[in-house]
Amino acid sequence: MKKEPILAICYDFDKTLSPDDMQAQGYIQSIDYEVADFWKESNELAKNNDMDQNLAYMYMMSTRSRGKVLFTRDTLHEQGGKVKLFPGVDTWFDRINEYGRNKGVSVEHYIISSGLKEMIEGTEVAEKFTDEKRIKYYVPADYNENSQLEQLVKMIIDRTISNEMLEEFYFECVSEKDEEIKGQSEETIKIDGLINRLEDSMSFANTHDIIAKLRVYENWTDEQKTKLVKIALNNNQVTYILKDKDVKKFYEAVCKNYNDDDARKVIAILNSK
Repeated sequence: MKKEPILAICYDFDKTLSPDDMQAQGYIQSIDYEVADFWKESNELAKNNDMDQNLAYMYMMSTRSRGKVLFTRDTLHEQGGKVKLFPGVDTWFDRINEYGRNKGVSVEHYIISSGLKEMIEGTEVAEKFTDEKRIKYYVPADYNENSQLEQLVKMIIDRTISNEMLEEFYFECVSEKDEEIKGQSEETIKIDGLINRLEDSMSFANTHDIIAKLRVYENWTDEQKTKLVKIALNNNQVTYILKDKDVKKFYEAVCKNYNDDDARKVIAILNSK
């Protein structure tokens, strides 16, 4: 069975899914601190001891809880259950997952946070998340139905399935091309590549450069000659300089003994005054 493409949506927790820091929604108060005083002391501890700020606040939570609350996984889970979420977050994940399924995209949700994993695990949406990535788009934290955030994520899902279809088509083209050139010599592949570049040339300088590379070769297949004369007639960057010395010599060699209407048109241009 064809595997569904996966879209990873990554979130911070504090002030992204929740309007405030998770620690400030019950735990800090339970150890007899004002929220502002706790963060001030924590930041000073980090600064004075050359500590990481996240480790400093965790140290504060652990040491200042002694004799007041148990600093355990269960306590943190319980505090996580009190964390308030932005409106719509409780149904957000199911709504987005369902939209993805309907589009053939598997949506996964990831948390990137310097908060406490144990508290996040205690929230009502904990089971909705998977490993870490990074975010790209920024919109207001409004998780309600039809919000700008929901419309953005749905557009990303739509783009994901479109990208997957394009990628699948690309690899089919690569496979077809590989099959087409199977058994061809390295020289033939190089010549075909140069002819394709000449067909797409958009400057006189580039045309002269490609012609110089093509003049190294002498044995042209009828298919290659047909394509070259069509390029001479259809690409203005080639047509306008057909009578330049190097281009003229090249096309005289290509059209020599080649009985084709387009080849005769090229020869007529080369011989015109």
